[in-house]
Amino acid sequence: MRMLRRGRSLGGHGWSCQKLLECRGTTGLLSISYWMEGGHLLLLETAEILLWWNCRRGGTTGVLLEAAGTDPAYYVLNEDTSPCIFGSIEKQRWSYACAKQLIERLIYAEGAENGLEFTLENPDRANGHIFNVGNPNKEVTVRQLAEMMTKVYAKVSGESSLESPTVDVSSKEFYGDGYDDSDKRIPDMTVINKQHGWNPKTSLWDLLESTLTYQHRTYAEAIE
Repeated sequence: MRMLRRGRSLGGHGWSCQKLLECRGTTGLLSISYWMEGGHLLLLETAEILLWWNCRRGGTTGVLLEAAGTDPAYYVLNEDTSPCIFGSIEKQRWSYACAKQLIERLIYAEGAENGLEFTLENPDRANGHIFNVGNPNKEVTVRQLAEMMTKVYAKVSGESSLESPTVDVSSKEFYGDGYDDSDKRIPDMTVINKQHGWNPKTSLWDLLESTLTYQHRTYAEAIE
C-alpha cells in the first residue's frame, strides 16, 4: 500500500514526495539510512502481504502457517489485532519477513522521535493509522485469474479465446522443493471503512479490462 503521492507535501514539514526510495529485501537498511540522513520521503512496497503493517501498535503479521488455510482468524489480516506469526523455522522467507519488520520498526522509531506524519491525505482521520486496501470479497485462485484474463484479453484485442487457456502445474513442480508463500491474502477493511467510509467498488473484471486495454493499446502502438 502506497500512502505517499508524488508531488504532494507532507503535512507541515513541507517535504516533497518527488524523491522516493523503495525498500525491498537487502536494500532496506541502506535505504532507511539514506532517508534518515537526507530527509527524503520513503516509499514502502508491501504488496506481497507477507507482512501486514501497523505502525501505530506494532502488530506485524507473516501468514506462513498451514493452519491458515481454513480458519479466517488466521488469514483475514487485521491492522490492530493480527499477531506476529512467522511459522516454523523451516520456512524459507523468515529473513525477508524479519527484514520488513525491522524496516517498520526503524520508521516507527524515527517518526516517534522526530514527529514524522505517516500519511498525507485527510490527516485528521488518517494520521496514526495504516490501512488495508483491497477487496476481501474478490479472492480468486491463480487458475480463475488466468481464465478471466484470457476472456478479458479476447474482448480487448478482438482475438479468439484459446481453446485450452490454462495448464495444470503444481507449485512444487513450478517453483521446486521448499517454496513457501501465503495462500490467502484477504484484508480486513474495518478500519479504513470506519475512518474514511471507504469500500472497494471496482470489480475484478473491470480492473482487468481497464489494465489490459491500456497494455494492449500501448503494445499495439509500440509495434506499428
